[in-house]
Amino acid sequence: MDYLGELAALGTAVLGAFNSIFLTLAGRRVGSGAVNGGRLLMALGVSGLIGLALADALLIEAILILGPRAALVMMSSSPIFSVLLARLFLGQVLSGVKLAAILITVTGIGLVLVERAGPPEAKGRSLPAWVVGSALGVGSAFGDAVGMLLSHLGMQDGLHAVSANLVRVAETACWAFCCPSSPSPARPWASRSR
Repeated sequence: MDYLGELAALGTAVLGAFNSIFLTLAGRRVGSGAVNGGRLLMALGVSGLIGLALADALLIEAILILGPRAALVMMSSSPIFSVLLARLFLGQVLSGVKLAAILITVTGIGLVLVERAGPPEAKGRSLPAWVVGSALGVGSAFGDAVGMLLSHLGMQDGLHAVSANLVRVAETACWAFCCPSSPSPARPWASRSR
């Protein structure tokens, strides 16, 4: 499509305009405090869906493919994604020491995955299975980081961390109750259980 970028920009402008209109209407009706509180609760709810439900679903699938050790090592990269997202969206700056710590962590994760796991074929996994499992593990870590960023945004008005977590869990539980999952589809890449 030749005009995809232009259409995306136009769509963003239209949605931004509607956002302003709806915030104005809601603010006039219930007040700015209630609108802001609702917005923060929505951030916490989305945080729970992404950080708890989606990230955990990806992690469980990665465990089924790669085994718990490799999947959880990949999940340990979540703080790295959190730092990068905080830099991009919150403007938080890292010192050289913290950047060095990230580099050491990434190196350690890589060494553990390569040294202990060996090549995918040595563990009875095909290369596509290893790639899928790795993508799921990294996706889980990224989803966890996005959930933490949204939690931070949801607690901006001084909401206590325990209360924020309660909101995250409650909204995720409501979502899980209202939208029960279907049985897991066949996974051709999971040739054997770990």
